[in-house]
Amino acid sequence: MSARINIKGKTYGNLYVQEFAYAQNTHAYWQVKCMLCDKIFYATYTNLNSGNTTACSGCNVIGLSREIRDDIVQRKANKESIVSIAKYYQISRSKVYSVLRRMSKD
Repeated sequence: MSARINIKGKTYGNLYVQEFAYAQNTHAYWQVKCMLCDKIFYATYTNLNSGNTTACSGCNVIGLSREIRDDIVQRKANKESIVSIAKYYQISRSKVYSVLRRMSKD
């Protein structure tokens, strides 16, 4: 087995590597923090280094900054319609619904 490469403190896309988490089936898993939404999760060195993982699942799917997502939630709370929110940000209505669904889980 080869020595583990220490990537603590490095950034890959929007992810910051916090610490080594565990090894499983010859893969090193690292605890990483998404710098867009502060979500903490685990990713392998291989996926980070290859560029396959550059953001958490929520930010990767939505592709919007935390500020925009917070603003979408605030606009909806102020009774603004989904259509007007989507037009304002020039995104699809389904993306607005995705933001609202994911942000309600946080």
